[in-house]
Amino acid sequence: MVDIASIKSRAQSLEDDITQTESEIKRLNARLSSRQSELRRLFDTCTHVWDQVRSTPIRTGGYLVEGDPPGVGGIDRRLPMYVSATETPCWTRTCVKCGKVETTESSRSETRQVPRF
Repeated sequence: MVDIASIKSRAQSLEDDITQTESEIKRLNARLSSRQSELRRLFDTCTHVWDQVRSTPIRTGGYLVEGDPPGVGGIDRRLPMYVSATETPCWTRTCVKCGKVETTESSRSETRQVPRF
């Protein structure tokens, strides 16, 4: 036999838990937003002293693209193909005062003339 009162009690308890959890999520999101704003303000007011720039290339491993299964033919048949590994140049620097980390993939080429005697 089903006890309606206990089902209603469990449903109310579940609703209370849901309401409490949603309230806590809202409170924590507000705190997170506040702390992120404070961190941005600290980064913006820091007179950065950058440590040495480090090369941190982004490496993507090679992989095999499967072709069509055997027995499938036609003029649009795809053959298996190996995609080579790639490496994208990337550099990172860190502020020794506040710990801010900046990463870039852009660079400029420089040519220097060195006298030869």
